[in-house]
Formats: sequence, structure tokens, C-alpha cells
Amino acid sequence: MSLVSTIEAAVEKAFTSLGDLVKKGTLEKEEYSSFDFLTGQTTVDTSTKVVDIILTEVTSKEKDGMDSYSAPQSQVLVKTKDIGFSRYTRITIQGIEYRIEEIKQYEGITVLLVRG
Repeated sequence: MSLVSTIEAAVEKAFTSLGDLVKKGTLEKEEYSSFDFLTGQTTVDTSTKVVDIILTEVTSKEKDGMDSYSAPQSQVLVKTKDIGFSRYTRITIQGIEYRIEEIKQYEGITVLLVRG
């Protein structure tokens, strides 16, 4: 068994073991398909993908440079083989929409840093 197969099997086992902590998330990606120069209108197609996720580590609110508080940042764990290398912009988990700020891909697991 290769190292990648071993890691993917361990991630699969972790998702199975965590049971009720695993939720469904809907990834959304916007693709600009056309632009009409006469009207100035852009046609946007949205594609979605439902994946199993684990929502982890909600960080505390931090002051930003404008002396206000920003929304807390969370991490969403997704199996790498489920997400691929596409650029998603949002994920909806239990009716709450989160903005994806950063994608970190590793063998077996992908970490999405999100705010919502």
C-alpha cells in the first residue's frame, strides 16, 4: 500500500469514527461564462458540490485596523479526494454561508479557512 493510500485510508477512518461531528457542506464556485459589451452584463454560472466536512477551531474575534471586530474564523476539514483543486468561494453548512478565505491542501485532507 502506498503512502498516499495509507493517508487516505486513515482520513476515511477518522471521518467514519467521528460520526455525528461530520456534517454535510455545499461548496459553491462561481464561473464567469460571458460578458455582453453592449449591456455591460456578465453571465455567472454557479456550480455546487456536496461534501462531508468537519467544522473545527472557531477562533476568537480579533480587532482589525479600523477598531472594530471581524467575524470569527473557522476551519473546515474536507477529504482531499472529494474537493479537487478547483477554486471554491463559499461553503454552506447547516444553512449558514461561510466565505472561503484560504485553501490549504495536503495529502488526504484539505483545510478551508472560512468566515461566516
